[in-house]
Amino acid sequence: MDEEDLGNRAFDWLMETEEEAAAEFLNECELKLEFLDLGFDMMNPDKEFTICDAHILTPAKYYKNLKSYEDLTSKIEETVKELAITDSVHIKDVLWLPGRTKYKREKGKNSDEILGILNEGYVQHQLNTMYGSLHEKPHLTIGIAKELIETVCKTILIDKQVEVDPNWDVGRIVKETNKLLKFLPPETPNKEVAERAILKVLGGLSSIVQGIAELRNNFGSGHGHEPSFKGLDKTYAKLAADSSSELALFYLKVHKEENNK
Repeated sequence: MDEEDLGNRAFDWLMETEEEAAAEFLNECELKLEFLDLGFDMMNPDKEFTICDAHILTPAKYYKNLKSYEDLTSKIEETVKELAITDSVHIKDVLWLPGRTKYKREKGKNSDEILGILNEGYVQHQLNTMYGSLHEKPHLTIGIAKELIETVCKTILIDKQVEVDPNWDVGRIVKETNKLLKFLPPETPNKEVAERAILKVLGGLSSIVQGIAELRNNFGSGHGHEPSFKGLDKTYAKLAADSSSELALFYLKVHKEENNK
């Protein structure tokens, strides 16, 4: 069993079950599996399973006060054990061990400006995880890049009292947001020329969104993958993250300017 895949699936599961704090905690750790033995099902002797210990390498800032994070670590342990069973792996013990952060956490492009306008805990979590996953889990960065755009656009739509249909995909959410925002100030000279230009810009922005959505579907955290799955490297993940944050900041600035008028 691929230990990196197990860690990624555990992160996804915690996010989907709204255990964001546990997911972010796990995201800063490294999961390793230590093979112990093979076991056999008493009811079906032909069916074997792998017995392993799970070693979770933990940064010093957490490890020295690990007991204070017991609520988070217990959720992580339960999730890892349950997901491993689906791959015929029995986790005997989960051991939390001191580890070191392999990469310096990358500061998110536009993060400070975005949070200065939309200072919500979930948005901060998205930005931290999106850029914090670049080196070791780039597929998560790609997945969250799409989610950040959705979050920002939904925030604007709700603020303008527009009901968001749960069946809308990201392209439709962006399209509805574009309908509401006034991208062109009324005093703009050569208004017709400016309108044509802004439509091209919006078309480009929509292409960015669609590209990020397709990256997520094929190389991100949005769907299950074959065991042989190999995602894109951090270069492409950073492109998705930076494009997403640029678009998110653009929408937030336009929306803020409208509200200040």
